[in-house]
Amino acid sequence: MKHPTTSGMWRAPGLAVIGMFAASCQSGADAPALPYGPAAYDVIPVATATAGIRAAELSPGDVLSVRVLQEPDLSLDEITVSPEGFIQLPLIGEIRAEGRTAAEVKQQITAALGQTYLRDPNVAVNIISQTERTITVEGEVETPGIFAIRRDTTLLGALALAQSPTQFAKRDEIFVFRNVDGQRMGARFELGSLRSGQAPNPQILPGDIIVVGYSTGQSCGTAKVPETRPLPVCSTLPVTLDDPCALPSMLEMPVRKSITSRPPFSVSLPRRRRTSPASVMIRRLKS
Repeated sequence: MKHPTTSGMWRAPGLAVIGMFAASCQSGADAPALPYGPAAYDVIPVATATAGIRAAELSPGDVLSVRVLQEPDLSLDEITVSPEGFIQLPLIGEIRAEGRTAAEVKQQITAALGQTYLRDPNVAVNIISQTERTITVEGEVETPGIFAIRRDTTLLGALALAQSPTQFAKRDEIFVFRNVDGQRMGARFELGSLRSGQAPNPQILPGDIIVVGYSTGQSCGTAKVPETRPLPVCSTLPVTLDDPCALPSMLEMPVRKSITSRPPFSVSLPRRRRTSPASVMIRRLKS
């Protein structure tokens, strides 16, 4: 699997990859007992009106404007949601904005002003800008990382952002984790059913974490390892990094099925003729 800033899985040093295969030979823990099949959609539903509202919830860093009709001293052209998720308003003080929509914040402000300060206040709350909404995709995908999403992003769309699962992914272990009302929830999905349309494609919301499981295969002895490419045969020395015959570094070589002692290239050098001391003396006498 690849990371946006790292190279592929098979570009790891040989010993590290061997260690990974050895770890896969161990018994390993079973998949988490999370809702699966129809029950999974009770936790991670398909696109609904409620999910659309969740996607529009405010987050720290969002910038709002608050207008109170005929009350300029209570109006703010710009106010930013704090890292703690609050906004500070005149007379009212702190109002929680994180996890709520602009309409819900408006209702809070209207109720607070109407209780003490104004009669039938007319309040408008608008979103000026929002921070990027992101999700995390990790596990057996080609490019794990943190990705920005749109409101209509689905599970298949999220996997596509990570360049899809790798050939080692376990297709029936696509986990989605989400915080719902402060509680950590999760569900498990099967990739083939999603791709074929046999199962609905659940909606992904900002803050979701998607984890793709790793398949160990039937047995470690049958694990398939990519074949190596033939190494070049060089006829000249010295070998430089710019030379196309230069040896690939160990980090760039695929993992081999076997290691041999054969050198990657051979060079035939002319033999120097050894001259005995006696021959030298005879040559000098003749001269």
